[in-house]
Amino acid sequence: MFEERKVSGQLHGKEFAIVEAHLGNISMVTDMELYGMDNVYSSLHPTAKGDSPDAAFSTVPYEKGFQFLTFLESLIGEDNFQEFLRSYILAHQQTSVETAQFRSAWESYVANKYDNATMVNKILA
Repeated sequence: MFEERKVSGQLHGKEFAIVEAHLGNISMVTDMELYGMDNVYSSLHPTAKGDSPDAAFSTVPYEKGFQFLTFLESLIGEDNFQEFLRSYILAHQQTSVETAQFRSAWESYVANKYDNATMVNKILA
């Protein structure tokens, strides 16, 4: 969703991508209300625990993922975040990755990109 909306913004204008994000957020909240706000399927990282994977399918992980990546981008700026994503995608192409691997790559990128420990701590806090 994150990259899709970046492309939409380039093709149709930033306002178009903002409207897409707003509509996606509405769909996400609707899905979360249907599941229940404290249901595991309302989280960014749902676990099926024996349920059919179809039971967990919704806009929630897509939209929460978009919001999470947008937040990370806000910490280091659009250009730096695109640099991070390019390197991350190249390093992990054609593989499955887990949250811990993404976090490790993010922390390494930030630590290597910024010399100032205060800035690194602020970003990784």
